[in-house]
Amino acid sequence: MRTLLCWSLAQPLWSGAQSGGPHYLSRDLTADFDILRNALISGDPGIYRYTSAATLEAALNKTRAQLGRQMDGAEFYRVLAPMIAEIKNGHTQLQWPKGLRENTLATLPILPLGIRMLGDDRVYIFRDLSSAQHDLAGFELLAVNGHSAKWITSKMAKSLSEDGDIPTSRRHDSSGLAFVENLFFLLDQLDPFTFGR
Repeated sequence: MRTLLCWSLAQPLWSGAQSGGPHYLSRDLTADFDILRNALISGDPGIYRYTSAATLEAALNKTRAQLGRQMDGAEFYRVLAPMIAEIKNGHTQLQWPKGLRENTLATLPILPLGIRMLGDDRVYIFRDLSSAQHDLAGFELLAVNGHSAKWITSKMAKSLSEDGDIPTSRRHDSSGLAFVENLFFLLDQLDPFTFGR
């Protein structure tokens, strides 16, 4: 599996990811983006297998244009993820640096629900870990922090690296713990959580 760790700014970019961490200048983020772009285009012989050159070029240009401001490592990741997903190759992924994902999850309060996305893209609470009564299990999850479940799953699907346009793999990778984790990693949704059921 080909995995892209996030750029040459390395670990300092990620210190304090939960609280925003240090911010980096637009020119530094753009320079790192250009290294990533050149590596993808020159080093991946199958880069245009599922996405045309014109579509990918537009995604690359759109992403680069979003780097016109200072941002922290987590924000940079969220800008890059949809562009990497546009390649539509499950072996080309953008990931947080080794160990930091686990450390972040160990310190972030995450949504205490097990989630399943069904074939019709509706989201259900499979397990309720918020109380001993498990009262929410079986309910449809309609919204989290004011964002509809449809909006959440759509944003996640557009930011997950999967092969081609296969919807089942995106549903699978938007279910379970991945749904809960990606509320923060991809969508910057943090505790306290409010949700519809």
